[in-house]
Amino acid sequence: MCSSDLNECAVLSSGTLKCWGLNDNYQIGDGTNTMRLTPVTVSGFAASIVQMDVGFYSPCAVLSNGTAMCWGWNAYGQVGNGTAVNPNVPALVSGLTNAVSVSSGYTQSCAVLSDTTVKCWGKNNYGQLGNGTNVASLVPVAVVAPPVTLTAPGSVVASATASTAKSIDVSWGAVANASSYTVKIYDSSGASVLGTKTGVSG
Repeated sequence: MCSSDLNECAVLSSGTLKCWGLNDNYQIGDGTNTMRLTPVTVSGFAASIVQMDVGFYSPCAVLSNGTAMCWGWNAYGQVGNGTAVNPNVPALVSGLTNAVSVSSGYTQSCAVLSDTTVKCWGKNNYGQLGNGTNVASLVPVAVVAPPVTLTAPGSVVASATASTAKSIDVSWGAVANASSYTVKIYDSSGASVLGTKTGVSG
């Protein structure tokens, strides 16, 4: 269940979504703008709901297929369907296929994706979308990830398996402000490179 000052929504054990409260901007999602004093069913979802946020006027839900749907007030594109028209029923957010959670703000919405990246959409006059601009977007845009600084790791020693009958040293040198490292695996004498792994960030 999730709530705001204006309306409430609950996902039942059956998977049905029920909402109630103020509905002046279609935030209930039942196809009307009639205030609901008791819960009504919200339909039109392509899959079951796994997470949702009612926000202020623009609720959003993440579905089990990785897509997201939003509805209600959309003056700044916070529904994310490529328009600024207020949908009175759930509308598919453009381009999201691997969403795991969503958060709805007053004029913008954001989703965390399964690869841990974030996309946002809606108003952006103060840089709320995090994409390095202050231009609003009617569809999700990627939040610019900050550079990652890794600390210098020490050597890691791995025991050999019976099939190799060797021990191997895994080590790498740190580069200031590097976002990833290249790991080279040497034989026990340290003379031969057995393998190389690039892009190591852990």
